[in-house]
Amino acid sequence: MTLNRVMSLEEVVRSIRRKRCESQSLEVRVASQGTRKVYDSMSSFSNHNEGGIIVFGLDESLGFEVVGVHEAQELEKAVTA
Repeated sequence: MTLNRVMSLEEVVRSIRRKRCESQSLEVRVASQGTRKVYDSMSSFSNHNEGGIIVFGLDESLGFEVVGVHEAQELEKAVTA
């Protein structure tokens, strides 16, 4: 997926679920796993001109099923810390 045009979150999630894969500029994380490996993704994205997107609340091991984010504020704090 290219980030050349602005996509809504719904479009991003639909694209991930349809393709059943991540891309060079798109990472999927189960929110319950916290910020493990997120910093590696953020570092990698910093080397791309267009950056990247990390989508929490999808489970790759379940075919990119939507599993939700239960502690969104805590997750946000951990990612931005």
